[in-house]
Amino acid sequence: MTAPSTSPLDTAEFVYPRAEAPQPQTTSLLLILVCALLIPGLLAYNLVTNREAQVVAEVLAVLGVAAIFAWPFVGVVLLIGLVYVRPEESIVALQGMRLTLMVSLVTLLALWVHAFVDRKPMTKSPVNPLILGFGAIAIFTTFGRGTTSLLAPDMTKLVVLVFLVLNLVRTRQRYQAYVTSLVLFTSYLGAYSTYLYYTGRAMKYTGVLDRSIATGIFEDPNGLSAALVCGLALALGRVRWNRRASSVMYLALSALLTWSILLTNSRGGLLALMVVVGGYFLMAFRRKTVAVAVAVVMLGGLLAFAPSRMREFDSNEESANSRFWFWDNALQQLASHPLLGVGYGEFPDVNDGMTAHNSFVLCFAELGLVGYFCWMGCLYFCFRKAPREEGAPTEDEDDRRDLYSARLALAAYLMACFWISRTYNPILYLMMSLPIAQQVSSSGGTVHFPMDSTARFRHLSNVLMLSLGSIAFVWVLVQRFK
Repeated sequence: MTAPSTSPLDTAEFVYPRAEAPQPQTTSLLLILVCALLIPGLLAYNLVTNREAQVVAEVLAVLGVAAIFAWPFVGVVLLIGLVYVRPEESIVALQGMRLTLMVSLVTLLALWVHAFVDRKPMTKSPVNPLILGFGAIAIFTTFGRGTTSLLAPDMTKLVVLVFLVLNLVRTRQRYQAYVTSLVLFTSYLGAYSTYLYYTGRAMKYTGVLDRSIATGIFEDPNGLSAALVCGLALALGRVRWNRRASSVMYLALSALLTWSILLTNSRGGLLALMVVVGGYFLMAFRRKTVAVAVAVVMLGGLLAFAPSRMREFDSNEESANSRFWFWDNALQQLASHPLLGVGYGEFPDVNDGMTAHNSFVLCFAELGLVGYFCWMGCLYFCFRKAPREEGAPTEDEDDRRDLYSARLALAAYLMACFWISRTYNPILYLMMSLPIAQQVSSSGGTVHFPMDSTARFRHLSNVLMLSLGSIAFVWVLVQRFK
């Protein structure tokens, strides 16, 4: 349904365009023709020059690009795979190739080509200007420091990732495929880290305690547990309400993920796990008193069976206490550089080489109040439910459950991120995209977010209070526990 025409001075509406039924497209036909001409040429040339390995890589690359241009959603699934599997860290020949950035840009180009050919408007959302502002501010703070060429591609990748998900996950079928991909790749990560743990390749903590790890951005047990918890939240959301065979499969994956989280020996991971377990039982039981009782029993069991380090929450312990000193330094840096912070990637330089060990603190320390406002604004709209437009598909129980699971996954990740620095981690932005993508897909692409002057002022005020309130909360913790 087309939004009613109004003056831009009176109102502005964020409209998620209705997804249309797939039709034969000129773009796909052209790609088939290009592949038919290009691939035989590559095969002939490289086989003559005896470069079999290179020809295999080139053919796979051409086929991958062709698939993405024909079906851009394939690019999103491929991105998820690259983020979780980390082939650049596992295969020597791929090291330094920035495959995730390359696939992001190819998928973005394919999206624009399809939008131009099919005349389909891009998804509009209040998150769009906020994530663009966040990325622009981060890159701007690198100017004059000699780090722009190093850091700008990573920030660009995060912004593009959110933009792609919001524009390509616009039907219920695609949303379900998106969530399934997240669950399966997270389960792979859990299985792989468990394998490494039991084959003696775990991280040693103080030379005694083993903590499971994976590769790349998951080499830190705390970051690994945060990612695994998100997959657990999404898998549990499908345990009770799917067909029996599917429910059994998701229950098995949930058990695998729970065990792999415990093997990380991460205290932040345990807190996030408690959020997921408690949230799941509140969703699963209609009688909330029963849900609370069952959740308390389950959480007690988790605490009883969790490794000893995960149950030790002592603010005087060195690892925990050092965090509060880092946060105190971040608050001082914010006071000295209130608007734009010390600069993207610069906090370790003013903190004796150490990061903030808190994603919120790292954000306001490096990007100041302006960048932090944009970042918190994105999170704010993830937990704001847009009103349904008249004539849009009616929200059913499945929609409400999917939205709850998406928000639970994001909330759990944020809980874990309160104790580790994951401000610029792609997992956060995959999770951040989930709640909004769910609303886009479940509403037929016609969700409206009223933004007249009154609503705009209310939203901006809420984000500002949320930003300042979270900074004040960190200050209180520092004063209490430092």
